Amino acid sequence: MKVILSLPVLLVLVAAWFCWQQAKQQPLQRGRWLGIALLSYLLFCQPAADQLLRPLERQYPAFALQPVDHIVVLGCSHADDAFLPISDKPNACSKSRLVEALRIWHLNPQAIIHLSGTLTQATHVHTQIESEFLQALGVPAASIQQHQGATNTEQEAAVVSKVLLAQTPAPRVALVTNAAHMPRAMRWFAQDAVTAIAAPAEFFGRDLDRPLRWQDFIPQITAPNSWYVWQYESAALLQQQLQLAID
Repeated sequence: MKVILSLPVLLVLVAAWFCWQQAKQQPLQRGRWLGIALLSYLLFCQPAADQLLRPLERQYPAFALQPVDHIVVLGCSHADDAFLPISDKPNACSKSRLVEALRIWHLNPQAIIHLSGTLTQATHVHTQIESEFLQALGVPAASIQQHQGATNTEQEAAVVSKVLLAQTPAPRVALVTNAAHMPRAMRWFAQDAVTAIAAPAEFFGRDLDRPLRWQDFIPQITAPNSWYVWQYESAALLQQQLQLAID
């Protein structure tokens, strides 16, 4: 009953019913309406979204035991609500990155964690929220550096790379960001002469190695978000390639 009454299932059923009615009224347009019904289902089909994201998310393996002196965490977002505890202020994307950075820091406790990114519409400083989150989990303030002013990945790479290269000509760096965002981020840092070790976090495509079950094909409310991430990162990668080619 829960499956039948779930919002994505109801949306797909309503779309299928509407398209079927239109197909009956417009026999010559039947193929088009059936195609729209199929696309409506695919929008909420998690396995389809996961397979599209797979080439982006699986380019770089999880961070292993490599020694590093710097851990760069690219910014995402947070909540400004003062009612929330610090453990819940970073949004899911930031929290996943920060937890991965914390794991790497425990493997390399001498490393400096670099937090970057500025949210122009936020009340609180994004990197400060992230710093407080890490400190609450045991990272000393002396092991954290904040880099503000950058509002996109290209700017973040430029700002942080300048600081890293000023300290050493060949810094050992772990770069933490979303798995789907990693290809673009690695390219920007390479463009700024920093060879980083990828440390991907927040995978949208999960459990891809296990056999699919029939339950996996039930429409899921999370699938549209995966589609959005795929189209956003694909468009951003294309823009990056064109920009680098022109430059």
